Amino acid sequence: MSGVGSATTLGRSFAGEGVPERGVESMHLERAVTALAAEAPRGWTRVDVDAKLCSMMHVFGVQVSSDGGGAPLSMPLPRVVGNDLVRARRLMYEPGRGTWLSAKLTVFPDGGHRVEFNFDDEPAWRPPLHPVAYARDLEAFPRDDEHVPDWLREQLRLAEIAEAEHQAQIAASSA
Repeated sequence: MSGVGSATTLGRSFAGEGVPERGVESMHLERAVTALAAEAPRGWTRVDVDAKLCSMMHVFGVQVSSDGGGAPLSMPLPRVVGNDLVRARRLMYEPGRGTWLSAKLTVFPDGGHRVEFNFDDEPAWRPPLHPVAYARDLEAFPRDDEHVPDWLREQLRLAEIAEAEHQAQIAASSA
């Protein structure tokens, strides 16, 4: 693919800013771009993929814009795209700093693309993600305390309460 690519990080940057050049994660992103361009319906002018990921759940939204500017076109997400975004997230993990929580990948017919990574802002999960899911994600991708945003710290506090309540229910039912 000879298109122009760029990457932006929201909340903080990762080593080198721009398109990840640290290795395999860049290959996964390029493969996702290629798959989206190959599967896009006729008349498309851009494909936007919104990805929200945690270790327990992945949600992907796809929107395809058309050259007529009318209603968005329909397109299922190619399986390889979801798989490659999950792999890229895992590979982009930085010990102590964590990994991204959501991303937006935009692909254009000329092969150009843009990807934005959100490392620190709370993703807009609908319905909201259970606090325990955030706790499990932090176990999978640990962050040092200074890299835990306030909203995530609150989710972790709520997860502790939920887990304590669950343990109390288990103890009460076995008594």
